[in-house]
Amino acid sequence: MSSSKDLSIRVWSPIKQQCVKVIKSLNDKNRPFHQAAINVFALHYDQPLCISGDLEGGVFYCNYSTGEIGGLLATHADSVESIAFCKNPANNFCVSCGMDTNINIYNVRDQSLRQKVKAA
Repeated sequence: MSSSKDLSIRVWSPIKQQCVKVIKSLNDKNRPFHQAAINVFALHYDQPLCISGDLEGGVFYCNYSTGEIGGLLATHADSVESIAFCKNPANNFCVSCGMDTNINIYNVRDQSLRQKVKAA
């Protein structure tokens, strides 16, 4: 997979050596997606779930197998710089870290913001 300033996430086939899916905004108000360059993403270890962050602070999720956009999880006040999943099945969480020094913790089961933590 790759992300880009063209506001898309691309799924690549290493066997075919080509892009097999492009995930991009459909301008659907019910399913918003990135409106700024996507600079970071992470893939769930067990599900076809991708969480991505952009230069304007948006954090979105999508199904990279089907290409379905889930929507906005939360926002940071500035660029999202890191996203990571917890690999413990008992703690099905994801975090995003932004230049605003906030850490957002998400519940992966229902794709919701669980907590926003201001770093010291």
